[in-house]
Amino acid sequence: MENVFQKFFYPLDAREFRSQYFGKRPLYLGGHPDRTSGLFSLSQFYECLIECENVRVVFDGLKQARISPGDAKDMFDAGGTICATGVERGNAALREFLKAIKAELNFTGHLSFRAYLSPPGAGFAPHYDPRVIATMQIEGSKKWFYANSPFCEFPLDSSPIPLPQRYLTFVENAGHNQCKLKPGDLLCLPAGTIHWAEAGSDSLSLNLAFDYIGDSIAERIARHVRNATECHPRSRQAVFLPLSVESKTDVDTAINLAIEALETLRHCSEQLYETQR
Repeated sequence: MENVFQKFFYPLDAREFRSQYFGKRPLYLGGHPDRTSGLFSLSQFYECLIECENVRVVFDGLKQARISPGDAKDMFDAGGTICATGVERGNAALREFLKAIKAELNFTGHLSFRAYLSPPGAGFAPHYDPRVIATMQIEGSKKWFYANSPFCEFPLDSSPIPLPQRYLTFVENAGHNQCKLKPGDLLCLPAGTIHWAEAGSDSLSLNLAFDYIGDSIAERIARHVRNATECHPRSRQAVFLPLSVESKTDVDTAINLAIEALETLRHCSEQLYETQR
């Protein structure tokens, strides 16, 4: 059976990707035109828009708005970048791709595809995203600029718009790289990496998004502790202040249950991922 990860991230293997690059430093893989051959196309982009989670148009300065799929061509002709989130919803092959990649990497977060269609000169102003992104160029070309390291590791929100000066100063101090993505090229950036891009010609790209929000270590620990404490009925109540003797007893009981749950995790952290084994 074909290893999907190795085909698209050649020459890296999954272990090297996880340990050396994921969430740590940028990865550029060029010179492999067959990497994305047959994966996606412009006609498929328009066909799947009706099933996408949302469709947006973005103009200069990251000015953006949600649009209906039927308006996408007009907005593109007007100079906007069309952004479609969850394109796998309308494409069975992409759904199978995500299923295979998730299994091969044993990734515990959420994987999805975003597609971007940009006319010449269009793109994105400097910003960062709260997810790890691996962009695959499908058609045309796009020039990317990106900081050598993340502004912050695994942020919980997107960067402010417009980007404050201190963020740009960080890029100046950390240094930045640039590359021109052509069909078959791939660029993977850690979450929190400031980047910007500009299409050189009509550009279609697929963005493989590794989302951690909702499945982070912290959130899984919090859910584990919450489940352990909520099994005691009186921990599910709200109280009146100042705490009465009875309420203080209830609070202390909940705290002790939380401590016990954490102690259990200390000796068997794999419990956090039992449902994904």
